[in-house]
Amino acid sequence: MVHNQDVKKGEILYGLEEAMSIIWKNQHPAECEKAKFIVSYGWPQGYGSEMHMLGAGLALALDLGRVLLSNPDGPLTEKLRSNAWQTQNPHCFSQNTSTLECYYEPWSNCSAQQALGPPQMVSDHVSAFRSLLSRYPHIWQLDDGNYSLSYPGQVNSSDRGFIFGDVPSALEHTLQSHRTVILIHRQFRQLSAVLIPRPVRPLLRCSPVLPSRAFYWWRAISITYLIRPNAVTLSALRGLRTNHNNLRCSDTIASSVIGSELKETGKRERYDSLSGRESGRESDCYARLQERVSDRQCVAVYVRRGDKHVEMQMIPTVQYLETAASLWRNMTAEGAVTGANPTIFLASEDPRVVW
Repeated sequence: MVHNQDVKKGEILYGLEEAMSIIWKNQHPAECEKAKFIVSYGWPQGYGSEMHMLGAGLALALDLGRVLLSNPDGPLTEKLRSNAWQTQNPHCFSQNTSTLECYYEPWSNCSAQQALGPPQMVSDHVSAFRSLLSRYPHIWQLDDGNYSLSYPGQVNSSDRGFIFGDVPSALEHTLQSHRTVILIHRQFRQLSAVLIPRPVRPLLRCSPVLPSRAFYWWRAISITYLIRPNAVTLSALRGLRTNHNNLRCSDTIASSVIGSELKETGKRERYDSLSGRESGRESDCYARLQERVSDRQCVAVYVRRGDKHVEMQMIPTVQYLETAASLWRNMTAEGAVTGANPTIFLASEDPRVVW
């Protein structure tokens, strides 16, 4: 899962290789018939939030020595929100699966059937989004909103200031009598928000990671494991990168300047120049985009829009630009970048960000 060349060059996250091995071993038991499982019920929110929750489920499973599996019914459709679009498409239809594993490598060598057993439907009149719970009423349901993490009264000096939340002993005792549980995520800040699984804690105790950033280290580790693209997805990505006929360059968001050049040229004119609208030279545009994307010395910026406004006040685009400019100046001062042309790798749901 980790390329040896990256390990030798030191271009991977601290502890990634060791953590991936620990997760892989937990997720691939020698005998699935003897393993214990946590089946994630799912999370009917945005894709990023959904993967965040699955990462927390992976932490809980690893901490308890259980195998994490996804909902065999696929992404949830609940109330006014439906995530069916994630798998109801030709890419997933071609692989005959309704789960996110149509994009990613399998999370485990064990199947949902091995974990859940035969269904025991109790009612024919249930809404679709309750189907998993209705088919398997005999499987114990763990609602993470009903439990809170316990914290040690004193921080062990060997933990270097890390405060590791522990799964309540009462919950562990209850789980012993259940081979499989269905994890229902409700209050993310309760059971799973700050849990660092016990098998990977030794890596943190001798790491350069700040204690206050330990959870973000785990988030990076967990998401790396969960979203390993499978062969079909990699093939599709290669096709998108090479088949320019499927993409109009003038519709591509491309912004590569910080500060003075943007002010002098103007946003609209700069976009027209990059997109090739003025001259119509699409090939020239692609050549410049290829050069920009292949240049590893850049500041990556994701301007979040979409439905994020329901959670927080939107950050002005100019603030992103100013922050990127500050980062580039700091990188230049530290000798981390070379060349005179600052570069932004920009992503956003909102095309108005580049206008």
